[in-house]
Amino acid sequence: MATLNFRLREKTKKHSGVRPIDVRADALQVVPLLELVFHQNLRGRASNALGPAMTFRLPWQPAPVVPGFVYEKDGDIAGNVSLMVTKDPNRYLVANVAVHPDQRRQGIARKMMNAVIHYVHQRRGHKIVLQVEEKNNAAADLYRSLGFNEIGTVIQWQAGYGALQSHIPVGVPVSARRPDTYEAFMLRPLRNDVAHGAYQLDISTHSAEMNWPDTPSLNYYRQGLSQWWETLVEGRHREIWLAMTHQKEVIGIGAIESDWGRPYVLRIRIHPEWRELVARPLVAKLIRRLHYMSTRPVNAVHIKDDQIVSRLLDEAGFRPQRTLVTMCLNFKK
Repeated sequence: MATLNFRLREKTKKHSGVRPIDVRADALQVVPLLELVFHQNLRGRASNALGPAMTFRLPWQPAPVVPGFVYEKDGDIAGNVSLMVTKDPNRYLVANVAVHPDQRRQGIARKMMNAVIHYVHQRRGHKIVLQVEEKNNAAADLYRSLGFNEIGTVIQWQAGYGALQSHIPVGVPVSARRPDTYEAFMLRPLRNDVAHGAYQLDISTHSAEMNWPDTPSLNYYRQGLSQWWETLVEGRHREIWLAMTHQKEVIGIGAIESDWGRPYVLRIRIHPEWRELVARPLVAKLIRRLHYMSTRPVNAVHIKDDQIVSRLLDEAGFRPQRTLVTMCLNFKK
């Protein structure tokens, strides 16, 4: 049995209950707590959850992590909830809710979440969004009792680079770098002349609250100085292919993006009426493009109800890792 023994420094004043987290002082206890609770998903990377709050920022730059709260019990940290801000200043994300296994069923998670709700309400936030494992009924019931409603469910997929090489979807011709033309549509790289159409398809096919952490803005689909700067200085990669009718209506989006040294992430958006026809060529194009990129794992997050794309991801060598239900608490404006 795991024991509550994360205290790595003596406290001059013992406290029991919920309090705001002191990131620098509490990290030595919070990091092992997160690794204990989420060990299968974090795999030694729990410090990433607190890292952004500990980095240098200019005075006018907002902190990507709102410090959040911990539950302290006689000097030891028994629980942690982390908040994240988004590009929408009225929208907050609950990044994690962790309670030590030996301290569960004592109302600790509820007390921490009540502190979060009060915090956001006091700052006139409009909504709080979180994700919970589909099979974690106890946590989902807690969030419902606090006023959260289900928005939708996504599956997180993952594939090793070697798996993609041997499982590329077959039965449809795709070129390596050039556009592809089919009878009813074409696949071509994103250009600024259809940026607005791509953005409209994105927001119409995917609930804004299911995007984590943010919904792509119109600028996401515009090629300009900011994208060049991200590529050159920040080490970010973004490649977007569009499925378009011959009348230039955007009916599908396939994006490959990554940060420096991190796995590639696939984003796939397809108009429901075109899914049957477009999904296979679009997924095949993305997999083909990945073969010309550096050797890294590849992740994909896609709507659970889209069985067509799910089947293609499975065919391409992806395997489901987690199924997450997105829940949202809206405050009255």
